[in-house]
Amino acid sequence: MLTQLLLISAVLTWALVEVVNHGEILLDVRLVTYRWAESWKSRIVRFLLIPLRSLGCPYCFSHWAALGASFAVVFAAGERWWWAPILWLPATRLANLANDLTHGVCRTPGRQGLSRQMKDASPQELEMRLIELLGDSYNPTKVENEEKD
Repeated sequence: MLTQLLLISAVLTWALVEVVNHGEILLDVRLVTYRWAESWKSRIVRFLLIPLRSLGCPYCFSHWAALGASFAVVFAAGERWWWAPILWLPATRLANLANDLTHGVCRTPGRQGLSRQMKDASPQELEMRLIELLGDSYNPTKVENEEKD
């Protein structure tokens, strides 16, 4: 049973890290949260916000994701809570090992959340994507006219 919990925790950790650190769907949340956590001057507050500040580094975030995943899996399985800290670091290592071993064949779109097609896109294609994302609120001719004035 413990081996199964460990494997489930590792896969859950791997999935969390991929979605949170690489997913386009969370790009804005990730950037805003990371910048907000980094903006604090107080060392005490910065220390308390380490999990949020780790969003800038998938490896760093994997430790926090594994801790949460371990607790979730242990509670879902009805096991005692103290198994979660025991599973935490092995689940982290297994998730990172799986990520490293499958790096060449199993990559997410990219660190900035752009698809491979958008990384190689021309400026016109990127502008069209921006228009699609922002809808009517984006008007490039209005911006160009304001810059000329």
